Amino acid sequence: MARVTRLFRYPKGAFAGPLHPRGNSLCRSSLLYAYYRCSYARGKCDLPYIREVRLSDQMGSILKDIYVPEHVVTAIVDSMTADQSRAEAQRTAQITSARQRLTALRTRMDQAYEDKLDGKLDEAMWTRKMQDWREQEIELEGHAAAA
Repeated sequence: MARVTRLFRYPKGAFAGPLHPRGNSLCRSSLLYAYYRCSYARGKCDLPYIREVRLSDQMGSILKDIYVPEHVVTAIVDSMTADQSRAEAQRTAQITSARQRLTALRTRMDQAYEDKLDGKLDEAMWTRKMQDWREQEIELEGHAAAA
């Protein structure tokens, strides 16, 4: 028989986050309890509201007996690791590209300033281009700062 691994542990309280104080003086325990109900996506139904803790217990009882073969678990983990590596490489490439474009833009801005001082650019052109470049600079700084 193939070796299997328990993929899901009994997630008792999986939906239950920390209880938040409720600013309502009518609330006897002054704690907020989460309830779930039908979203009425397919029309109104007669299902009652259910407390988060009870829903969590019901989901746990369903999930606790699910077993996944070891080779499937390994394949899932490997796939997720590869996806994460690809996403990180893509993010790094995007940041590097944004930084390079930002450097080129600032060089262009410096050159335009020198051209303005030399009288090669009139004031209207200088003002318009600098406004455009500053907007681009802010956008590129945002992309480059995503590190």
